[in-house]
Order: sequence, then C-alpha cells, then structure tokens
Amino acid sequence: MQQAEKDYSRSLLSALSIVAVICFWVMYLVLGYYNRFAADDYSMVALGNHRGLLGGTKWFYFNWSGGVFGTFFQTATVLLFQNAHSLLGYHLFLLFVFSVSIFLLVNEFNLRSKLQATIWHVFLASQLFIQFLFFSGFCISENWFWVVGSTGYVYALCFIFTSVAFFLRYERTGSYVALAVACVAAFCCGSYPVNFVLFYFSLAGLYFLYQLYFTRKIPTALLVYMVILVAGVALNIAAPGNYKRMLVTAGTIKNHIPFLYQFTHHPIIILKKSFSPYNLLLGVIFSFPVVALITRNPAFRQAYSTSTLLKVAVGVFVAYLAAALSNMLINYKALEWSLGSERSMLHISVIIAVFIICSVVTVYAWFNYTGWLTWLSVVLLLACSYRSLSTLRKQLPIVKQYALKHDERTRAIYQAKNSFTGTTLYLDSLPPSGILFSAEMSRDTNPVSYTHLAGDSQMTL
Repeated sequence: MQQAEKDYSRSLLSALSIVAVICFWVMYLVLGYYNRFAADDYSMVALGNHRGLLGGTKWFYFNWSGGVFGTFFQTATVLLFQNAHSLLGYHLFLLFVFSVSIFLLVNEFNLRSKLQATIWHVFLASQLFIQFLFFSGFCISENWFWVVGSTGYVYALCFIFTSVAFFLRYERTGSYVALAVACVAAFCCGSYPVNFVLFYFSLAGLYFLYQLYFTRKIPTALLVYMVILVAGVALNIAAPGNYKRMLVTAGTIKNHIPFLYQFTHHPIIILKKSFSPYNLLLGVIFSFPVVALITRNPAFRQAYSTSTLLKVAVGVFVAYLAAALSNMLINYKALEWSLGSERSMLHISVIIAVFIICSVVTVYAWFNYTGWLTWLSVVLLLACSYRSLSTLRKQLPIVKQYALKHDERTRAIYQAKNSFTGTTLYLDSLPPSGILFSAEMSRDTNPVSYTHLAGDSQMTL
C-alpha cells in the first residue's frame, strides 16, 4: 500500500512537471510572438545587412566592443530572424539554446554523481531550473526580451554551461573531442562581460588547486583549458573598440556615481534583491520539485550526509558573495555607467538559484526524504504553472497593444517612403520602450497605465 502511494505520488510529480513546463513555454512564446525590435536591434540588423556577418563583427571589434564571438553570434541570430513583425522564431531559438546548455550540464553532473536520475527527469528538472532563473533572476524582462541589448548576456551563460559540461565529460570519459568542444566554448566565453568570465576563471583556478592537491600532478588539460579561456578574455580586452567607446562615455560617468557610495550600497542592494521575500518564495516553489525529481536514488541519499550537503550550500553562498563583490569592482574599473547593471549580474542569479537548491536538498536530507516532501513538491508544481499563466494574463494585453501600435507606426513609415509628398510626417508616439521588453514581467504591471499614447512625434523626411 505504501509503495503504491509512493509510485502514485511520483507519477503525479512527473505529470505536473510536464504541465508546468508547457505552461512556461506557452507564456514565453506568446509574449515572444508579440515582442518587437527596438533601438539597438535595428542598428544591428542594418549593420549586418550593410556590412555582412563578418564585416559587422569586425566593425564592432574596432569601433565599439571587444566581444568578437558574442557580436558574431548575436548578429547571426538577428539576421536569421529579422522579422520586425514577430520575434517568435528568435525567442524560440533562445529558449532552445539555453535549454540545451542547461540540460548538458545537469545531465553531466547527474552521470558523475550518485543521482542516477533518468534522462526524462533531468530534462524536467533543467526546465524548472530555467523557470526559476526566468522569474527570480536579475532584470528578467530586459535580459530575455531585448534582442541585442541583453539576450547576449543569456548566451554568455549558454557558452559557460556548455563549456563546463564538456570539460566534465572529458574528465569522465577521456574524450579529446569533448575537451576540444569545451576549449572552443571557453574561448568564446571570453567575448562576453569580464565580470562573468573572470569569476568563472577563478572557480576553475580553485578547481585546479583542488586537483593538484589530491593528485599531486599538474592537471594538464585543465591548465590548457584555463589558458584558452584567458586568451579569449585577452582578445576581448585588446579590442580598439573598447577604448573608443570609453572615450565617448567616460567623461560623464565617474563624477556622477561616487565609488565610496557604490562600495557601501551595491552589496546591500544585491542582497536585498537576491534574497527578498518574493525571490525566496519563488526559490522554494521552483526548487522543491527540482530536488524531488533528481534525488530519488537511494545511493545518493546514502552517499551524501546532511552535514556534507550543508557544507556545499555554505560554499555556494560564499561564491555568491565573491561574485557580488567582484561584479561591483570590475564594473567600476571598466567605468560602466551603472557600476554593475542588473543585466550584468545574471551569473549571480545562477549562483543564487544553485544555493537555494542546495539548501532545499539539505532540507530533504534532514527529513530523510520522507514521502510528504514529494507531495509538497506536487502542490508547488501547481504554483509553478500558476506563475506562468498569471504572468501571461497580466502581460499579454500590454505587449499585444504595444505590438499593434508598433506595427501601425511601421506601416505608416513604409507607406510614407513610397507615397509621401510633404516635408514632415507626424506619427503617434509609442509607449515607453520598456514595455517592449516583456512589460517588466518581474512586476505586477497595470495594463491600464499604458492604454494612452504620450502625444505626437514627428519625422522630417
């Protein structure tokens, strides 16, 4: 009887996990369908069409940014999905790439550890982890929906996850193909924000020292891997475009944001945003089902004691503090206008998510993985589905209205190019562009506030 109840709860857990994943996909793709290009998105499309993929990448490297592979990848995907009337294809591609990278890493960890979860449960757990990041990470609306300005930061995580996954596969199997893929991905990582890469390099360095201490041998493959990662960063830092851009912006930054103020307040701001009651609640909701899906194996429960899991959780929290502090210092040194913009802190969001999951695993171990924990996860999966559907219900009217006004404006401009005979074309102003980036999905936005237009704008032809 008890075994039958246990089997039923696990079946229900899997079924409701599928429902939660589908609800998230529907929410994300519907809002992606109504998303539109804006600002830098059009500049990237124009540059790519005018100079080509390689020419556009070269121009960016010498005139604006050292992110060679980041620019190349972003330009390629923008040119591939340059439909101004719907970005559904682009967002589907982003979700696919991010899902694959997360799945590769989680599955490799599963194979190396004593989790021994099925491929199906690894997939469901990785999808719930993505939802965790989406709803509780930093600046989600901007990071997932502003095509050129921010989704590149999401791709940075994709390269890091993929690189780690294939290096772990090399260690497990000895495959030099896996090592080559890991090194290529590591080199590409160097094209992304320095605060991402240097913190990641620091973790790799600690792993190097760990391996050296226990084996008394220099881990050659890991050393080569770290050298290639540094080479990617060096290529990024050496770009002439970085310094041209700094000349344009440096004069108006440092005087307006005193470093001492940032040093004292920045960590506090990160702590408040990371561990606010709202974010902690979301962390609990999404973490419990993840842990329920991947910790069913008795061998895992016997291998990792509560004290061991607690030490891991503490270690991850220390990594979070280090990432938060280094993020501020690096951004200050680089004279970033925000000295640590939220979109540059996605790696901190990942660490927070891992920390909360580690803490939940500790709770499971504390209660000896009793059956009521599975039933609790089943209930929380309903909350996961509700979170996606409620977000869709609140944000759909906003993004749908924005898309309508955007498309009307675009048609007016194209018609004017073909038949306009005057000198000045008057256009209705669009709502604030922030609506475009999923309408600030991390907040309870009131659609009523965006039902009017802010006057007229004009364009001289």
